[in-house]
Amino acid sequence: MLVLVGGLASLLTAMPHLWEGVRLAGAVGLLWLASGYLKPGGGHPAVSQDMPRDGNAVTQGLALGIFYVGLNTLCDPAIVLGAERFAGLLKRRPSLVVVQQRAVGMAMALVALMLGLDAVTS
Repeated sequence: MLVLVGGLASLLTAMPHLWEGVRLAGAVGLLWLASGYLKPGGGHPAVSQDMPRDGNAVTQGLALGIFYVGLNTLCDPAIVLGAERFAGLLKRRPSLVVVQQRAVGMAMALVALMLGLDAVTS
């Protein structure tokens, strides 16, 4: 894993245009996922992070990975405990499922557009 992080960080640092391509591909992927949420009966899980440009890319990649694992270790139990209550709410009020899917789809589309605009303008 360390070698993979080092290799990818070196490659993306040496070839900034490749990083911009990855960002644009991510924006297109988010738009595709958002379209899944916005169509009736659709929905896809997704997470996106933007990589900072300053500092050592290997150190940033490792720090982000460690932070992500730690954050998930703390947050996942809360999510699991709240999921059953939320699922019960959605079963009692099916109209909320549509509202939730539309909100997630619009949020993902907004993030994708912002990423795409940032990649094109920078």
